Amino acid sequence: MSESIFYNGENSTLVKSVDASDFLKRISISSNKLSSISIKEFEKGNETLWLLEEEGMVLAICRPPPREPTEIHNPVHKEMAETFGEVIEVLGKKEFENIFEIFSFDDRLEEAFSLIREDYTKKAGEIEEPIDLDCLYYLGRESDGKIYLYDNQGKILVYAYDHEINDTSLLAVEGQPSDTFYYSSSFKTVAGVLCKCISQE
Repeated sequence: MSESIFYNGENSTLVKSVDASDFLKRISISSNKLSSISIKEFEKGNETLWLLEEEGMVLAICRPPPREPTEIHNPVHKEMAETFGEVIEVLGKKEFENIFEIFSFDDRLEEAFSLIREDYTKKAGEIEEPIDLDCLYYLGRESDGKIYLYDNQGKILVYAYDHEINDTSLLAVEGQPSDTFYYSSSFKTVAGVLCKCISQE
């Protein structure tokens, strides 16, 4: 397991334990390993963060959830964000090594959609079937610029606007220009991302 750049293992306070099996069942995800996740709070600079642990093993580091219910569209995304917060680091899993944030508190994050809209409009030109951005929701992004979105069924699309992004897990969406929309072989659905995030498997 790689050492977190955020957490040094000191000065954490237990906030609560969440029955992960109950959580996974509520959102219809099966798991072979069902146990509770301990949530510990710690300070990093001026920021309060949460540490998610399962049986003493660190799973992820998150920004604590908002006090008020979110307006997130997808129930899995909503439940994850409101229970465990916005994930900013997942430990020990290669597919998450570049994650900047995932399970955002804002599924219509204008900063992300503005960037996509501008870039996609330039590249799409007069293509036959452009993707309607109003039908997509923001899940998160990676530090190399890839943006994770999902549709009404929770199916993940990745917007990779830079041809320098060399990711063999990305498969181009048919009919779309290069360096725009892709499917990910690592992250297929919102539920699948969640399962990878909070499971030791």
